[in-house]
Amino acid sequence: GIKTVAVMTNDAAATGMQTVLISLYLPSSTPELVFNELFMKGFLDGFVEGCRQVGCVYFSGETPQLKGKIIEGKLDIAGALFGLVPAGKKPIDGMELGAGDTIVFIESSGPHDNGFTTLRQLAGKLPDGYRTKLSDGRQYFDAINAPTILYTKLVQDLMEANVNVTNLEPVSGHGWQKLMRNKKPLRYVIENMLEVPSVFEFVEKEMNMSKKDMISVFNYGVGLAVFVKTEEDGERVVEIAKKCGLKAVVAGNVEASEKREVVVKPLDVVLSGEEFTL
Repeated sequence: GIKTVAVMTNDAAATGMQTVLISLYLPSSTPELVFNELFMKGFLDGFVEGCRQVGCVYFSGETPQLKGKIIEGKLDIAGALFGLVPAGKKPIDGMELGAGDTIVFIESSGPHDNGFTTLRQLAGKLPDGYRTKLSDGRQYFDAINAPTILYTKLVQDLMEANVNVTNLEPVSGHGWQKLMRNKKPLRYVIENMLEVPSVFEFVEKEMNMSKKDMISVFNYGVGLAVFVKTEEDGERVVEIAKKCGLKAVVAGNVEASEKREVVVKPLDVVLSGEEFTL
């Protein structure tokens, strides 16, 4: 199996603060699929670098050979995360989310980890495929595979600053529908947006997708939504995000409602909770 490796940032090491632990499970039809230079550099190097960026401790792993159980020439990637809430802090679990809260959008670097079925379909239709040039000069392949932004430091800084965060929603699968993931009957009204990355504009045009479809599939430039009690707290989130090198905007607010929905005024789009069953 994989040897135990402890990886953390210098700051985390200095303070002794270990807020996230992760383990990996990499079963394969043959061990050569895991123990080769291409996989080690292409996956594990990136995985460990992510751990370094956020001060995560990679503490265990297993690489079983499951010949006959996994399709020949294939492997699986799974893992488990363990989060530790700092002493004196409350977990951010959405229980305090309610009408009157302010919504802050934090930028994404691109598609992050969702919408790749659509992205692969588009690559098959483009004359130059993944090597198609976008308006910003990048190739399509590079744009859709831009490294996902990791928001751990931002969340730690918000907790350290005692910002009253009532909920956090990573905008991954299901796009902006994730804003209403909480089961409470609330309306999420969006008044302001971040700049939309060029890769989404390209996909929207080439796939002839509507705005509603785009924000139902992709993060459309929003990697994380932070919910706080007041607009003043919202402005503090924007400032703290800026110190972390991230663009952010006070996007809107939460309203009382009889049902869950997301109202995106700049796009004239409404996402209904009845269509979102996660």
